[in-house]
Amino acid sequence: MFNRFKKKSSKKSAYPTKREFKELQQMVDRQHDYLNNIFVYHELELTPYMDLMRTISYELLKYFDNICTKYDVEYWLDFGTLLGAVRHEGFIPWDDDLDVGMLRDDYYRFLDVFPAELEKSGMKNVVAWFKEPSWDVGSIRWYQINCKYPEFNGKYVGIDVFPYDYITYFDDDYIPRFHKRRPEFFKAWDGEIDHLKDAIDSSCTHLNLSLSKTDHFIAGVDGGRFMTGSVFKILKTEDLQPLKRIKFGKYEFLVPNNTDNYLSEIYGRNYMEIGRSSKDHGRLTRYKKYPNIMEKLTEAKDELITANENFD
Repeated sequence: MFNRFKKKSSKKSAYPTKREFKELQQMVDRQHDYLNNIFVYHELELTPYMDLMRTISYELLKYFDNICTKYDVEYWLDFGTLLGAVRHEGFIPWDDDLDVGMLRDDYYRFLDVFPAELEKSGMKNVVAWFKEPSWDVGSIRWYQINCKYPEFNGKYVGIDVFPYDYITYFDDDYIPRFHKRRPEFFKAWDGEIDHLKDAIDSSCTHLNLSLSKTDHFIAGVDGGRFMTGSVFKILKTEDLQPLKRIKFGKYEFLVPNNTDNYLSEIYGRNYMEIGRSSKDHGRLTRYKKYPNIMEKLTEAKDELITANENFD
């Protein structure tokens, strides 16, 4: 399709002419429209493998929601999970993990209760601890709840729980100052739950963080999705609270009160359209090749459904 834009001789410019560029842009726009037509305006039938993966994800998130409800811990669907809930009433078709946000006081309380609840459930293939990214050795980040098998290389389904903080004051230098303070936090925290609050208090004294409600909030220093300016934002509390429930797959979960403003801040005003680039972690393709994968996934699904049915 692109042969017409190849350089025909060494004398001709390697770059397309204005007319050729316009034709190429029109072709890209048409392909983008096709993707929107397919993925936004139609419901696609899942393969048995994908149906199992999605069911495990919804059941894991339901288990998380059950614990949060029991202990009055508030959370909200975040990032691509929130986008999927609003745009697709379920997963973005190529997404393969779950993102939730939680304000700091709720995050502390969640960390206090979740490990004991998980142990009580008796689930063998659900594990939880803090992320230690390979791309930033020595830093310990947000909490993760993952479905894993020993013979699998990594998780096949998981929830990233991202902490957020209220802030009392910010100016034009706040974001650079925030990033400058983060290494101090990573040095101060050893990854133990009981030491997290002290590490936050000792290393973030100049970031104007607050456990009490204020007009604005930001991603926590122990978060990690804000390396790019498009995601790290100072957000308005009025767009977040009070939380509400909307459909995500087979259940309803908590989301920001004004999802339009919240998603626009993160992804821009055209978030209801399929983006011109997409990102996945490769898990859906990788695990499909594993031997006995359907048997393993069915076992995981049944374990989670039982945990939810017996939850008290």
